[in-house]
Amino acid sequence: MLNFTVSKVFTTRGGVHSTTRGTIRRVFVHEGKWLVFHAVPNMYHFSSDGVHWTGQRIQQFNSHSYLIRGNTIYSFAQISDPETGRLVNATFKGTICGEKITWGKPHRVPHLTLGYYPDLQQDSTGRFTVSGRVTRFDDDGRLVGITIEWARSLYPNDITRWGPQQQVIRHISDMKSSEVHENIPLEDGKSYLIGMLSVNGEGRLYGNLFDGEKWGAEEVLLAENMSTVRGTDKRMSGVWDPKAKVIHLSYVDHDGQLWYRTCKSPYRPQDWSKPVKLKPFKVFASVISLDTTKTPTHVWLLYGKTLFEHPDPRWQSGELYLMRFDGESWSEPVLVSEHGTKYNWYPNMNEDVSRGIGVLYLKGVPENQAAVKHTDFDIMFSSTGAPR
Repeated sequence: MLNFTVSKVFTTRGGVHSTTRGTIRRVFVHEGKWLVFHAVPNMYHFSSDGVHWTGQRIQQFNSHSYLIRGNTIYSFAQISDPETGRLVNATFKGTICGEKITWGKPHRVPHLTLGYYPDLQQDSTGRFTVSGRVTRFDDDGRLVGITIEWARSLYPNDITRWGPQQQVIRHISDMKSSEVHENIPLEDGKSYLIGMLSVNGEGRLYGNLFDGEKWGAEEVLLAENMSTVRGTDKRMSGVWDPKAKVIHLSYVDHDGQLWYRTCKSPYRPQDWSKPVKLKPFKVFASVISLDTTKTPTHVWLLYGKTLFEHPDPRWQSGELYLMRFDGESWSEPVLVSEHGTKYNWYPNMNEDVSRGIGVLYLKGVPENQAAVKHTDFDIMFSSTGAPR
């Protein structure tokens, strides 16, 4: 039986997206310490035990995505362009030493417009990839909708030079709806992109495969009856098992039902398993992670059991639970959030849990949208203790 210890990392005023959706990882293990990131304000924190925390500000703007390789950290974020004053995409490269991150100068990438919650990854050839949301306008400057797009760096281990931006989920999402994306690197330079979006008022989940050279001509419909409400985009998460060459996907539909399915190599539409409903009650969030040191790989699924039914579905919250699939069956769930609390939401978890499990989440719910900026939220951390 796993035992979790809960601590408070920081208190944010108005930071409802501080810990963000689970597709953008905010929890890492580095040299035997926990390293977590959050927004409002933009900060990082180290802890050797998951209880006591240091904290440093980050001079980067909103929509960060982080990737750690050894003592090197990469970031895809937004900065203010000194010439125009507008926010533009930029990449950062830094060095982690002890409990401090030293960042290099930002490198602007103005031709990429993936400005909202980018998902930065590195494929098996060493080239960086990033997906993000893009607001689209027609020739007259009128809003058309939201697209999910992707780009790849031109050279391995070079985060400064990028190829063209591509719309790989070719449907256009409705304005003021819910969009989220998962950028998953595979073997042999391949990638798989999963996008949740609202098309003509219907929530759908799509996938598409990059075979190392080109994207599929048509995306695959993975699920229907997804949420169309803006802010409910904490409902989908996907990871890839490099040992078995399997994509694991969890998602929560419009009715709050939690589903799980997999896709085996070569990742064709017919390689997706049938979806399996995991819980009989309503769920508001899911995050999926792996322990590849086990044989077969263990799948860890974090979900939020809905206990607080807010009239606005964005503010639904509840208890956070974790369960494991060992290749044959799911374990009994373990409570991750504090006992007796129901205002827990926006969970985030480290993708590789082989050295310990850490869950970053938000505690506290606003009365309404107007009260968000004046509401204090606690950024909480629940873990199995000091990372191995």
